[in-house]
Amino acid sequence: MTIRVIQWATGSIGRVALRHVIDNPELELVGLKVHSPTKVGRDAGEIVKRPPTGVLGTDSVEEIEALEADVVLHLPLNGDSPDQHTDDLERLLRSGKNVITTVGFTYPQAVDRARAARLEKAARDGGVTLFGTGMNPGFMAERLGVLLTGMCTQVNGLSVQETYDCTPVASPGFIYDLCGFGVSEQDYWDAADGRRSFFASLFGETLGYLIDTLQLPVDRIQEEHRAVVAETEVNTAAGPIPAGTVRGVVWQWHAMNGDAAAITVRMVWFTGEPEEGWKDGWQIRIDGAPRVHMDLEWLDPIGLPEKSKAVQFATAGPVVRAIPEVVAAPPGILVPPTWATYRGPGAPDLSTLLPIRS
Repeated sequence: MTIRVIQWATGSIGRVALRHVIDNPELELVGLKVHSPTKVGRDAGEIVKRPPTGVLGTDSVEEIEALEADVVLHLPLNGDSPDQHTDDLERLLRSGKNVITTVGFTYPQAVDRARAARLEKAARDGGVTLFGTGMNPGFMAERLGVLLTGMCTQVNGLSVQETYDCTPVASPGFIYDLCGFGVSEQDYWDAADGRRSFFASLFGETLGYLIDTLQLPVDRIQEEHRAVVAETEVNTAAGPIPAGTVRGVVWQWHAMNGDAAAITVRMVWFTGEPEEGWKDGWQIRIDGAPRVHMDLEWLDPIGLPEKSKAVQFATAGPVVRAIPEVVAAPPGILVPPTWATYRGPGAPDLSTLLPIRS
């Protein structure tokens, strides 16, 4: 049976997903939500250099809500608030559409039980499923990191690090607006409240999932963020980053057991020269028996006409791969099952660790 798909957003990752939907004979594109006024009324095929589809872009949530579809691929830009996308998700679920999103909701009960209950009810009322995924969060820690613990008889600690060299990114909106680079360190943190709040929710879900799944003993959550300031001007594909301004940032959260980190989730985005230990890609480290070190590198595909980068394929991949599973799943919020992973002696209730709203 053909699965009817609505594509929500056509940014760099949304375009990868949209091409997949158009090219896949098992999927039928029935709707396209766009943000830019220049894309309203344009055929989806034209937007991603494919033949005409007959599906035109709209910026109307009401039009999308009224369509008959099996699943919505919800891939907007990250927000400045954990609640920014909740209303849209609730409306889509209540209208009877499964939703796969990349803006969190991988394990929402870990950070906001009221919001999780609201979306769970909307999904059950609509008879559909909500699934949060992507590369990070959603895949690297929750699926691959957890999977690797299955070869261990003992796990004392797990860390997952994303390292992304943003120097080749040609988008000024990404470098200066989304990343916030090119301003003084004081201005960076003064403007970071929304970003800090959004990331705390996003990766709080990851920490909560890892704590619940691995049952490592932890007693508190500790943030440890820092900005990296350029000593000399850094030239990026998007433009220069002046000396004395922020050229990189390290976001990290630790689930602590005494003085040691039982779980660390770290995100390093930078331009210019890497610091020691920074290698573009992913680093998973398990301290245990045995110790496990995995370095995963993403590489641009060869022979494809599109200009999409490896990171964009890797983020869209878990979304499009999940379509049949999400459509077939029972109503509610989907958390992928695990099998034979490490489980420790037990962790305290998450409400004693994370600032959960209930």
